[in-house]
Order: sequence, then C-alpha cells, then structure tokens
Amino acid sequence: MSHDLDRRTLLGVVCAGCAALATGCGSRAGTAPAAGTSPAVPSPAGGAPTAGTPGPTSAVPPASTQAPAPLAVLADIPVGRAVSATTADGKAVILSRTGASTVVGFSSRCPHHGCTVAPAGESLACPCHGSRFAVADGSLVSGPAPRGLSAYAVKVVGNAVLPA
Repeated sequence: MSHDLDRRTLLGVVCAGCAALATGCGSRAGTAPAAGTSPAVPSPAGGAPTAGTPGPTSAVPPASTQAPAPLAVLADIPVGRAVSATTADGKAVILSRTGASTVVGFSSRCPHHGCTVAPAGESLACPCHGSRFAVADGSLVSGPAPRGLSAYAVKVVGNAVLPA
C-alpha cells in the first residue's frame, strides 16, 4: 500500500504546483486580481492602468475589413451562361453572367426537394426531378419545383465575383 500512497502524494504535489503556477500566471506584479474583476492594464492613451480596459488588439484586422475570397472571375463565366461555385462557408451557389460586367447569384438548392441544381447549357437543371430554371434570373421554367431559385447577393469588383 505504501507504493499507492507515494503515487497519491506525488499527484497531490503536482496538482498543488499546477494550481500555484496558474495563479501566478494570472496575476500582475505578484498580486492576483480580486475575484470577479479584470486585471489592471495600461489605458489606451498610455496613462495610468485602469481596471477592465481591454488590452492591445491583434495586428490582424477584423474579418469585416478583409476582402472576401472571390467566388469566380469574369473570364470563367461566358455571357449568358452560369457556373457553380462554393462560398467560403461551404454553401453551393450558381453564378450567372448576364452582361459584360454583370453577374447574378442564386442558391443551388432546388426549392422542390433541396437537390443541387447545376448549369446545363442555357438553363439550370435539377437532376433529381427535372425542374429547370432560367439562367438570367433563376425563375422557374418547368418541373415540379414550386418557385424559382433564391437569390444570392454577389458583386463584381474588377474582374472578381465576390459575395455582396
């Protein structure tokens, strides 16, 4: 049994050491902040430390200021035709070029049963039940689908087609 007691004692010492280390890492100048308070950090103007003031932020700009990844480039979409694309979050969309520098986007989910619609020449086709949709505006041309495809907002910036 003394062998088990030695293991327990060692484990207790290691846990106590980890707890002391964690407490030391969370403190400033050897003192831990009071429970429920934020540690003192320098104020943004460089003045005296204030409690609860957020510290410096990362050098990476917020996601909203970063340019989204292009869905396609104009050269890949012939005028009057469409291509399939995938958004940054994995959503399948259809991009249809309606003019020299204009592109419209649609969800690729068929409103009938949710199958993936794909470009098929001058139309968009659902492989599951044969619904067809207009390339120019996603409206229902034929089939069992109850309505046209949902719009997906896109914009053309330079030669890139981006989510709007």
